[in-house]
Order: sequence, then C-alpha cells, then structure tokens
Amino acid sequence: MKNILIILFALLPFFGISQTKEKTETMGTEQDEMEAMGLKQYIFVMYTKGDNRTHDSATVAKIQTQHVLHLDSLAEIGVLNVAGPFLDEYIWRGILIFDVKTKEEAESYVKKDPAVISGRLNYVILSWMTKQGISFK
Repeated sequence: MKNILIILFALLPFFGISQTKEKTETMGTEQDEMEAMGLKQYIFVMYTKGDNRTHDSATVAKIQTQHVLHLDSLAEIGVLNVAGPFLDEYIWRGILIFDVKTKEEAESYVKKDPAVISGRLNYVILSWMTKQGISFK
C-alpha cells in the first residue's frame, strides 16, 4: 500500500502537466474557433482615477497635454485604435483599445503615459474580442 501511495504522489506532477497542456490546447482551439468566426482579439484598457489627484491646475494642464501627445503617438504608430475620456465624473476616466498581441505589450505603452506616471490615472487591462471590420460610424 505504501508503495502505491509513493507511486501516485510521484505521478501527480505528470497529471498536472497533462491537464495544464490540455487546458492550454483547448484555449488555443477556442481562440482559433473565434478567429474563424471573424473575431479578432484586441487589448482593452480602462483608465481609472489614480491615487495622486492633488496636482495644481497648471501641473494638471501640463500632464493632460503630455497624456494626449502620448496617445497621439501610439495612434500614429498604429497600435492604438480607440482612445477617449468618459464625460461623466466617475472612477472610470477613459478607455483605450490596442491592436497588439499581448496585454504586456499594451501595458508597456500605458506605463509610459505621463498621466499614469504622475499617478493621476491607474488602469485595468483585459483581452477583448470583436468582429473584424466593425467600426464606429
């Protein structure tokens, strides 16, 4: 009995690896199926109010100008498809939709945003899919 338990415990990591591989293959298959239906993955960023919103008005204006220039530069290089603020005063401040492969790549751009660096904005990043070719009108 003791030998059977030792063998079972020795094999547990192999079962875990097998299950992880199977789950990854299934996730890849699901994404392939979604792409076959004409869906494309984008990276969605939700800007939220940051922890440091104590700047004077001149500093806020400077940060805002640099923030907009930063977003314009991302649009110019073709990685940012949508950007804009919410008009209502709420914790959510704006959205970005990146056309990049990974959340990490999008985050590398977001972390360089002067409004994020200054602490005026925080962010949440999610993978998002939509039908290819759909645009705002």
